[in-house]
Amino acid sequence: MFDILLFDIDDTLLDFHKAEQLAFKAVCEQYNITYNDELYKQYSNINAFCWKQLELGKMKREEVYIQRFEQLFDLYKLNINAKEFNAAYFAKLRLQHPLMPNALELLNQLSEKKLYVVTNGDKYVQEPRYHDSGLHRYFIKSFISQEVGFEKPSIEYFNTIIKDIQDFNKETTLIIGDSLTSDIKGGNNLGIKTCWYNPKRKTCIEGIHVDYEIHDLLELLPIVNQ
Repeated sequence: MFDILLFDIDDTLLDFHKAEQLAFKAVCEQYNITYNDELYKQYSNINAFCWKQLELGKMKREEVYIQRFEQLFDLYKLNINAKEFNAAYFAKLRLQHPLMPNALELLNQLSEKKLYVVTNGDKYVQEPRYHDSGLHRYFIKSFISQEVGFEKPSIEYFNTIIKDIQDFNKETTLIIGDSLTSDIKGGNNLGIKTCWYNPKRKTCIEGIHVDYEIHDLLELLPIVNQ
């Protein structure tokens, strides 16, 4: 049985893809940029690459924020200040907090567990989304990587946060997340069990160990209570 549950937020409990798309469309309108699916696809690909570089320690957080838009604007020959655009994007993103299917239903049934949030992200963006969505009611504490000083999946991130988890025990701790390279690999690095939330039924990456795989959040319940 698992007593301590470490939950990722984005694309696990909150629909980050939808939030990101809404915020990106809104800021494009603010800057009089014609929004279309191809533009958003290009941004998503560039953004995903930059975040992977951050996870690998090859890029700093501030570089991700700026370079993703610099690369996009270079591609479309747009003369826009990437730093200012990112600030406007963050102002839109922090207001978006659509939930993933069954997120609250799941959390309502985990009231006897010790729940913690483990998320990579910016405090300015993540905190209002965490609170306004109502998620904060279910968790003892949220560990936002910007505040922690390290990113998932680094062992430094996890070694830092477990100091704040009362009665931490690897054997009774489970991490739940959608990202193989951030959440699941992070769990592997710490030596705890992992649960991959994989609603799109993606293929696992070689070299990453998944203990449990679910396609609906409610499928977590029999796992944590076994």
